[in-house]
Amino acid sequence: MVREKDRWFLIEFSGTDSPESVIKFLRKKIMEFFGLFGAIAAFFKVIEVNKKRKLILINIPVKGMDILRAALFELRKIDNKRIFLNDFLVSGTIKKLKEKQENKITLEEFLNKERNRIKELGLEHIIWQEDSFYIDFLKEFRERLMEQES
Repeated sequence: MVREKDRWFLIEFSGTDSPESVIKFLRKKIMEFFGLFGAIAAFFKVIEVNKKRKLILINIPVKGMDILRAALFELRKIDNKRIFLNDFLVSGTIKKLKEKQENKITLEEFLNKERNRIKELGLEHIIWQEDSFYIDFLKEFRERLMEQES
């Protein structure tokens, strides 16, 4: 009998503080789109949850990877609240995944860093929209960065 290969996925979530609800709705979305056979192929085990960095470590069979990625793409709302899901890292071994993880920052960490830079540049008066900035803000931000670097 041939052993099935697994992959280790590190999923980043944003927009909710409950990793349990993300896992629940992810399983529900897989079942909704791919049915019972898809849910069996993409059955994943939750190994670890990092609430501080908003990361979920899961183990999934190789044949279920595409199904999981499709479900991550489709899942945009939980209880009428917008969320963001990203397959942050994928690896064949948990050891390599943890090594890769040390060198990467999450979207949440990146946004916090950029918000602090915006405050340092005195641009906090600019309003953030739901998904993007105003074009004027981007131009002003780029100009201030150029001034600061020169």
